[in-house]
Amino acid sequence: MKSRKRVSFLFFLMAMRLMGMECTDFGEFKEYAGHYYALSGLKYTFSQAKQIAENNSGYLAIPNDSAENTFLATTFGTTWIGIYDPNLSQNGLCYPGNTCSTNTSRFLTVKNTSITYANWASGE
Repeated sequence: MKSRKRVSFLFFLMAMRLMGMECTDFGEFKEYAGHYYALSGLKYTFSQAKQIAENNSGYLAIPNDSAENTFLATTFGTTWIGIYDPNLSQNGLCYPGNTCSTNTSRFLTVKNTSITYANWASGE
């Protein structure tokens, strides 16, 4: 997905506080199709971002169609989203210089569901 790699994170927000995080720890909240999104002003790994979003009763953003992906990309730029490869994303097998399967069925959302929309950038 074109909005995949960065150390800050974006998540669909249902509640806004836990583990010392305050609303001020996030940028401006944006609404799209009845959902609210925010970008953290702090830097996290994917695992940390995923956990913080969950601790705040939300989840990392999951683009479900082209329009939502465009909204996320144009509003927030490149950032962590809620699509990952639970078997390969943490062990370096799909990084430059390594052979990696192009079968997108290995990717899941952070809600443990299959992805319904993909817009992979070259090399992803």
